Amino acid sequence: MSSNWKNPQVFKRFSSIFTFSKNPLFKKNENLHIYIPWNPEIEGELMFKLKAQISNVGSTFIPYMNIDLLPIEFGLEQVGEIEKQIEAGTETHLIMSNFDSIHVFRVTGIHTSRSAILDHHEKILDIFEQKSDYKHFLEVDDVYVLEANHTGDSDTVVTNLEELIRQDQTQKIFLTPLKKELEAAGVHQKWVEQGRNVTYDYFIRQCELRDNIYQEMWEYLSRNTQHHLINCELHRNKSVFERGQSKGRLLVESFVAYRNALISELNEVYILPLVDAIEKYECLGEAWSELQANALINREVTSHIQKILDNKCTMVEDLNDFVFYTMNAKSFFFSLKNMFTKKIHKEEFLLVENFLIKQEGLIDSFCARSLNQKVQSIIQLDIWIEDAIEHLDEISLDELKDLNLKLSYLLSVMASASYQDNIFFKLIEEKVAKGKVQRSFDDEVKNLLNLNLKKQSA
Repeated sequence: MSSNWKNPQVFKRFSSIFTFSKNPLFKKNENLHIYIPWNPEIEGELMFKLKAQISNVGSTFIPYMNIDLLPIEFGLEQVGEIEKQIEAGTETHLIMSNFDSIHVFRVTGIHTSRSAILDHHEKILDIFEQKSDYKHFLEVDDVYVLEANHTGDSDTVVTNLEELIRQDQTQKIFLTPLKKELEAAGVHQKWVEQGRNVTYDYFIRQCELRDNIYQEMWEYLSRNTQHHLINCELHRNKSVFERGQSKGRLLVESFVAYRNALISELNEVYILPLVDAIEKYECLGEAWSELQANALINREVTSHIQKILDNKCTMVEDLNDFVFYTMNAKSFFFSLKNMFTKKIHKEEFLLVENFLIKQEGLIDSFCARSLNQKVQSIIQLDIWIEDAIEHLDEISLDELKDLNLKLSYLLSVMASASYQDNIFFKLIEEKVAKGKVQRSFDDEVKNLLNLNLKKQSA
């Protein structure tokens, strides 16, 4: 193990969020993040206590410290840069590891004196409260467990730490942007509220999805989508050992997780890049406001984007709303593009126009590749399930058996490695502008044989 990981550090990492699908608005930003190792022999339950503190009071203070929990300090320039990032809403990470797990906290503030946090004793763990020599504190409001070591190999954790710091950040880790307006509106979602528990079962289902179903494409899915797909498999596999109403309820939970994964990824591909561009590019924001004032534009179509911009929600949450948006979005894309056509005196105008053309192309492709029909089928299944749940107690055992068998079969098809039946394969292709990437059965057998040969010669 490299001794570097036993020392805290501030490091730079390039970020390029929403740059998939050959996004012409590609921007590479270099941001500061913090790494702190921790020694479980001093405080074995540290991560559980920090997570509980965030859950109970909204956030917690973590001192800048070394592996032995002794105080260290940031440089003045580092403090200034981190403060600027937080004010700009940039996702700023505090990564903590004991070489058996990796936790990523979202930093919402940096404090350079103990007096700045004296009025918030409830946000400080006792183990930190008892020491008066800490100078610099990081306030964090959420945590994502990136790695929980179920194999007992600390080298794997170190390798993942190195990849995390070395590779560009291409997607957000946390569920919602860092906005006070979202929190005030009650739509500010956190991982600590999702009940995400990286158990051994969770780890195994993740490995199966990553290695056997989605293969090279798994990392292209957002972390939120991945989480829901894992839950879908967890509930579906638990249902195998149940029967009757218990089996039915687990299958319904599995479907709800699949539906949530679909909603998450549809937003990631078709909705959030446009919202992000409107917020970041002043000229596009002005064009959007002008579009809103145009009496000829259907307000119901643009309202789905406007609600997110107004911090009333974080995404389009209903599949029916999403289908309506995709069927009617071409009109406002046409109007937006016209506002930038022939404005070649600024490079930014050309970039924005190309971006709008790309987003409009995604909408066209959504219909042309029959993705809209796939979503409609999920909507119809959702309606059928809701009706079945209402009458679950009235259904005879034979009918319940047939219902469970049919729902179990449909879920196995929807979540399978079948390119035609699993909508996520085509969504990933749309997202990253790549052709079909899937290993054949013959390729899988060859890989398996190679794996066995390597083990024998080791």
